[in-house]
Amino acid sequence: MAINQGEYLINELEKGRNLSIALISHNAYWPQVDKYRRYYDNCKVQVFGGGTAYVRMAKNDKNRRLEDNDLIIYYGGDIYSESEIEYLMNVASKISSDKNKRVTIGYSYFMPKKDGKEGMDYEVEIMSVKDGEIVTEKIDKPRYFDAFYLTELTLREHDNYEIEKNKKLEKK
Repeated sequence: MAINQGEYLINELEKGRNLSIALISHNAYWPQVDKYRRYYDNCKVQVFGGGTAYVRMAKNDKNRRLEDNDLIIYYGGDIYSESEIEYLMNVASKISSDKNKRVTIGYSYFMPKKDGKEGMDYEVEIMSVKDGEIVTEKIDKPRYFDAFYLTELTLREHDNYEIEKNKKLEKK
């Protein structure tokens, strides 16, 4: 049975799952995810402005470093940036190797339309790293999409990657 949008993340938190989420977005979207930090003691949320420059500036503040996050959510309103995603993948890889756990990035961005028409397409990419193995997947964006849904989608994919990895290990 499919779980409706919004239920997966909440169900996981209510089961007592500990989550550490970094949200990189315009501050108008912060409340969509940050509210779970207030409602659930087992949910830690760090918020940063709408680009990795804000993460880099916070590096010197020991309370605002990306050091133990499970999910890094980049809810962007910009065109795809290879350097932004490369930086986040380096951060995720370091967290993964230091803490020996899976770290997953959810990234939403705009790309010029591929069919030659004017305008932009909104795209979503999920990247996950554990034990040096990187999984990348483009996701079809549903009609209604916000920072909370990107967080929930990233968590679902994070769990799916972990389940698949465990299945592969069991077969060996």
